[in-house]
Amino acid sequence: MCWRSGRGPGCQEGRGSGGKLTAALRWSLDHHDEWKAAKEKADAEDADIPEALEPPEIMDGFGGWYDDFWRLSTERQIGMGVGPIPQSAIDRHVAGWSDEDADMFEFCIREMDGVFLMRANKTEEAPAPGNPMEAFRSATAARRGK
Repeated sequence: MCWRSGRGPGCQEGRGSGGKLTAALRWSLDHHDEWKAAKEKADAEDADIPEALEPPEIMDGFGGWYDDFWRLSTERQIGMGVGPIPQSAIDRHVAGWSDEDADMFEFCIREMDGVFLMRANKTEEAPAPGNPMEAFRSATAARRGK
């Protein structure tokens, strides 16, 4: 789903890239500390990190988007819970990009944001599709007792 007005169903085209990026984000949220400890141990013993702890591959050209997600995450509102990345932050980030690239980036970031919000707000429900305000309300509903 694309939140930018005037965009059509072409916003869904980034689904493959969003899947790899969300897999990498899930891995990071679940296993980063284990990986860091294994890396320190492997470095100290001049050994390899166990293959089971290796992070998933990110498609060529999309590693920067993973880093962009973390940079954009610093723009979130935090109150009763963690809110979504503001649309204005994404719009500033993609200023000057082609519509196709901007839409694909937004789709991927929103997919990753949904995963992040579920973990950060300790909910099993993905944020509601639609505008960012609805996503925030959905993400924080459990903390507000609704």
